Amino acid sequence: MDFKVVKRYGKYFYEGSDGKLYDSVFSFGEGYAMGFKFVKRDGEFFYIGSDGKLYDRVSSSGEGYAVVKKDGKWYYVDKDFNLHGEGYDLADDFIEGYARVKKDGKWYYADDKDFKLHGEGYDDALSFNEGYANVEKDGKWYFVDKDFKLHGDVYDHAYEFREGYAVVKKDGKWYYVDKNFKLYGEGYDIVNDFIEGYAVVKKDGKWYYVDKNFKFYGEGYDHTGYFIEGYASVKKDGKWYFVDKDFKPHGEGYDDASYFIEGYARVKKDGKFYFVDKDFKLHGEGYDSADDFIKGYARVRKDGKWYYVDDKDFKLHGEGYDDAGYFREGYALVKKDGKFYFVDKDFKLHGDVYDHAYDFYKGYAIVEKDDVDYHINKNFQIVDEVAALRVAEQDLGIINEIAPECFLVEGFSEALDEIIHKHYTQKIKKTTSPDDVLKIKDELEKLNKLLESKKQEAKELEIKQAELIERKKQEAKKLEQARTDAQETLDKLFGNLNEKE
Repeated sequence: MDFKVVKRYGKYFYEGSDGKLYDSVFSFGEGYAMGFKFVKRDGEFFYIGSDGKLYDRVSSSGEGYAVVKKDGKWYYVDKDFNLHGEGYDLADDFIEGYARVKKDGKWYYADDKDFKLHGEGYDDALSFNEGYANVEKDGKWYFVDKDFKLHGDVYDHAYEFREGYAVVKKDGKWYYVDKNFKLYGEGYDIVNDFIEGYAVVKKDGKWYYVDKNFKFYGEGYDHTGYFIEGYASVKKDGKWYFVDKDFKPHGEGYDDASYFIEGYARVKKDGKFYFVDKDFKLHGEGYDSADDFIKGYARVRKDGKWYYVDDKDFKLHGEGYDDAGYFREGYALVKKDGKFYFVDKDFKLHGDVYDHAYDFYKGYAIVEKDDVDYHINKNFQIVDEVAALRVAEQDLGIINEIAPECFLVEGFSEALDEIIHKHYTQKIKKTTSPDDVLKIKDELEKLNKLLESKKQEAKELEIKQAELIERKKQEAKKLEQARTDAQETLDKLFGNLNEKE
């Protein structure tokens, strides 16, 4: 369904192609609930499909389907908005042709052909990866294939296959199994997945690398990172170095060291940040803070101001900003003297002087000026006025970062709804009364604080429910987080860099 902003009875609304008026509309970006919009009508919030039907909630499922919630149950809809499934308590993405679904308190798998339920009803279940899924029954974990036959021993815990091996816990120790379900390793305290052919393991208080022959490499480090772009950062005797895949140390011993991204790694030395290349030559003039390179530019902070450096000569660009964002669709958002501007990669300022602004998304950005929000295009021309609502489609990035992997977390939807209801649908009124303006600004400040509070609650909830979230997104970092106690897992989640931070 298409929408346009219209003014009726002195107020702004969104008029749908169905001829009905909506108080607010949020569009969802590519890869997340495509074809749906989040709408408010008659004081109620819904998702509306291009079929014109209303749904209580929508999540992206991938592989040609979206997950929708209607009348308290979850279903799948195809791109023609045909409803599939028998109504589940919870439903997850399709991965390798199967999706986890929960019904009557047990987990099953539904296929993407006839949505038939498979499996015997498990206490818990993970998604398929490399042909197998992990299931829990009566407190023990197993592997199942796509004929839903059980494989392997009885494990205390088990995780997905990565690069041909899966991590399992047995009798309090961690091991690896191959797809013949043969056990490898000598029983580690902590283990990680294989990345670039090596896994990081902890034994007797020290960190090592093992290859797929489960041979130990390295000299026993205090902390280790993954191999990325051929190198890993390691800490020994209080200093950080880089090692190659021959485990030869490189670098002069840093106070801190990150990963290689786009050919450079960030390091800290004598209280300042620099970049090193793969010849381990130091670049830059010593910054108070520095970020990774993204598409040729990195943000750096020096003497309290933010600049950009390129990856050619590490020259500072920009005039020194109070804040600076990443380049998105060719432009970066910068803040100076309390106002917002856009800069291109020649660091020329564009647009008007804005009270607030958001990054470009699909060719448009939302800017605020004199308490009114506008859409602008890349010619920095005003396209339309968004006077009725403070609606920024790209602002849903905050929600999109959290929502897809948290849809299955109990209690999160209520927190998410409160964010949407109380913050994103706050009306911006046009007024000439200074008192009214102050009241509105005060209310917006309260709502912004509420948003920050809810974001923090969401992050805390994400940490507490990391294992459940990982099952949806199947990210190795989240798997590591669920394998050990909180502190050790956080070390592992960030490549065991938390001590540096």
